[in-house]
Amino acid sequence: MKKARAKAKRTEIKFKLRSTAVAIRNGKVLIYQYEGSEYWSLPGGRMNPDEDSRQALIREMAEEANLQIRIERLLWISENFYLRANGKKIHEVSFYYLVTADGAEDGEFQGREGDARLFFRWVDIHQLNGIPLVPAFLKLSLADLPATPEHIITRKIKP
Repeated sequence: MKKARAKAKRTEIKFKLRSTAVAIRNGKVLIYQYEGSEYWSLPGGRMNPDEDSRQALIREMAEEANLQIRIERLLWISENFYLRANGKKIHEVSFYYLVTADGAEDGEFQGREGDARLFFRWVDIHQLNGIPLVPAFLKLSLADLPATPEHIITRKIKP
């Protein structure tokens, strides 16, 4: 009986595996927002089972932002436990890579993911406080990139 309860408990949390771009140019970072969302985040997306995190990031940036990127190095591995507005519990693991975005427009531009519009914009790294950027660790960490990769765990829900 204990095994059945433990298994049921585990399935309550949705697991996501993502790869994320940290594109910085002239003191500005590229962020994006889904149409209708109140939150901003760094661009990237879910990994397919047959691709590694670097391949996924290159594919996602081409598909959603129409950008060709060069991956420089891994900055963070983030485990983020949070509750979505619809009540779903999420455990998201993200690989954050410092990238160079070739051909990226200055200012604002749009992309797509399926039927959803995505809004991209470059924002001064030191002006992120007024922006609802998630996960929250990014607001401080983007101003002081680590020399070696760091593992960050953020829990908004209890285990």
